[in-house]
Amino acid sequence: MLLLTKTSIVNIMRVFDVPWGKNLSSYLFLFTFGTGLSVDTSSATTTYIALQRGLCVALPFLTRHLFNRNRSLIICVSLFLFILACSTPRATSFSLKNIPDPADNTSTTLTIKYFETWGPFDSFYTIFVKTVLVCIEFCVMIVCASLISYGMQSSLKLKHNSSTQAHPTGDKTAGKHGKEFSGEEQSQKKKEAKESLVMKQSLVVVLIHVIFTTPRMLASLYVVFESRYRVGAQYQNLYFVSFSCISVTDAFNAFANFFVYVRFNSKFRSYFMANIYGRIFDKAS
Repeated sequence: MLLLTKTSIVNIMRVFDVPWGKNLSSYLFLFTFGTGLSVDTSSATTTYIALQRGLCVALPFLTRHLFNRNRSLIICVSLFLFILACSTPRATSFSLKNIPDPADNTSTTLTIKYFETWGPFDSFYTIFVKTVLVCIEFCVMIVCASLISYGMQSSLKLKHNSSTQAHPTGDKTAGKHGKEFSGEEQSQKKKEAKESLVMKQSLVVVLIHVIFTTPRMLASLYVVFESRYRVGAQYQNLYFVSFSCISVTDAFNAFANFFVYVRFNSKFRSYFMANIYGRIFDKAS
C-alpha cells in the first residue's frame, strides 16, 4: 500500500515536470522492483486465501485439518521466495550511468543501461510472472469466489430449514430444559455468525481483488501479443502511462483490503485501535 502510494506521488511529480525531478524516471524504474514484488506477493497471498476458503467450502471434511497457521506461514513465505527468485534476474540486468544533460552541459542526468541479458529475463518475467501467473490467479479466484458464494447461500438455506424444523409454529419449550436449549442455540448462533462473517470477508476481498486486477491482466496479455508494447520498444511511453494507471488500481486494491479487514475482522480492528491508532494519539497528546 505504501509502495504504491509512493509510486503514484512520483508519477504526479513527473506529470507536472518538477524542476529538480529530471532523474525521477530513472529512480522510479528502480522502485518498480520493490513495488512489483509487493504487488505480486500480495496477489499470490490473496489467491492462497481464496483457494483456502474455496476448498473449505467445497470439501469441508477433507480440508478441516489441512490448513493451520504454521502451514499457511510456510506457504506464504514460499510464495514470496518463489516470486523473488523469478523477479531478481530482471532487476539485476541493468546499471545506472551518468551522461551529460543535453539541456545543460554543466550537469549530468542519470540513465539506465540495459545488459544483454535484460531481454530474455524481461520476457520471462513479463510472460510467466505477469501473464501466466496472473491469469492462473484470476481463474482460481473466480472459481473460489463462486464456491464461497454458493457455500454462503447453501449455509443460509440449511440454517433456515433447521430453524424451521427445530421451532415449528406453536411449539414453545419452557422450564430448565428450555433454558439449556436456549443457551446451546445462542452459542450455535454466535458460531454460525462468526463463520458467516469470515466467509463474507473472504468473498469481499476476493471480489475486490478480481475487479482491480482485471486491468493488469488485460495489459499483461497485450504485452505478450504486441512486442512493441514494452520497455525499450515503439510503444514504451504508452506502456509506462498505462501501467502507471494500473498501479493506481493496485493501490486502491491495497487500501480497500485494509478497510475490509477493519470492518469484518474484530481481532484486527482491536489490535489496530489499541497498538497503532492508540499510540499515535498518545504521542500526539
